[in-house]
Amino acid sequence: MSIPASLAASKLRWPEEEEILTAGRVVVLEDDEHKAANALHAFTNGAIHPAAKVQNRQRNTRYYSKLQTQATAYME
Repeated sequence: MSIPASLAASKLRWPEEEEILTAGRVVVLEDDEHKAANALHAFTNGAIHPAAKVQNRQRNTRYYSKLQTQATAYME
């Protein structure tokens, strides 16, 4: 919950002064590839896609950790 709270705090501290691109409307594009056939399919898509994002985040964290270790060793 810290990310939504930080976004809300930043909007209070530095409000947007220019015109917002999506002011007053939200467009949801129809995507046949990811369209659910039934409720079970929709639920599983909702459960699978965030899991894949978490897995990618973990992979990136390991990569940058390894990169930081190599950079530190190089600097010594």
